[in-house]
Amino acid sequence: MATLRVLRRIWLSVREDACAILMDAPCALQWTGRGQPSIETDRECNVLLGCPVLSCKSADSMLSLNKRHFSVLERVLMEPKKQFQSKHEDLLVDEAYRKLEEMIVTAELKPGSIVSETEVANHLGLGRTPVREAFKKLVNTHLVQFLPRKGILIRVVSVDELLLQMEPRQALETLVIGRATRYAIEEERNRLRELAGQYTQITENWSPAVEALRVDDEFNHLICRACRNPFLADALLPLHAMARRQYYCNYFLDKELTRKVNNSHVKLMLAIADGTVEQAKRENDELLENVRQFNSMSLSTWFPDVSIQLY
Repeated sequence: MATLRVLRRIWLSVREDACAILMDAPCALQWTGRGQPSIETDRECNVLLGCPVLSCKSADSMLSLNKRHFSVLERVLMEPKKQFQSKHEDLLVDEAYRKLEEMIVTAELKPGSIVSETEVANHLGLGRTPVREAFKKLVNTHLVQFLPRKGILIRVVSVDELLLQMEPRQALETLVIGRATRYAIEEERNRLRELAGQYTQITENWSPAVEALRVDDEFNHLICRACRNPFLADALLPLHAMARRQYYCNYFLDKELTRKVNNSHVKLMLAIADGTVEQAKRENDELLENVRQFNSMSLSTWFPDVSIQLY
């Protein structure tokens, strides 16, 4: 009788398109590979879990479900598992993206070189699929280019491109910084003050460029999160990737200019943390002016553009 009540409850849920009820319930779906699909309930499981335990066992002693009906239930009950797998794959893509971006920004993957998905996947210890998806996302940064039957080109970015991307970057950053200054929570403001302290220490000690690069990257992601607008964040972050490679490669070429850029970052962080919108916008304008000077130092003497030889 208990089995019939559970079956009726589940069937009514499907019939009335209330599948969300099943998705929210903690259900166990087991497979034995034999027999017809069926439902088995256990009083103790119902008490502990508040739900039926579904299994595919022989139907000799239990009430069988119609295959068509069970397929509907199967899709509903397995949906959380598919969502979990999808989230896991997204995490792998994010991990691959972060590692690849740092390898490109720090010139570990030298501009002008051509790499393959297999080589990079083996180096990172990841599968080819997340690496491929990460490269596709990196196309938006203009740092990589897919070459049919050749591989993936790590692009040489010209000074013209660096200066052109400053125009949309300034417009987007003005919006992001204004919103982040208003909407950042206390935890984010405290972290901004910590990052400002780290940036000051790195600049005073003239620490390796990669340390400044990582603080800058966390700052960029933090303000994009604090602005509470994912559309702005998705538009701005790819522009930061190109600027960060220039920042890293030219870090020691002009120490005085590098210090100005770093100190501008520190003042901007503190203004956002203090919630002073107009001051934050002024500090950002000063930072971008220093960045324009920084971008004027060409990379062409470091990394000649060999892409011309590919065609």
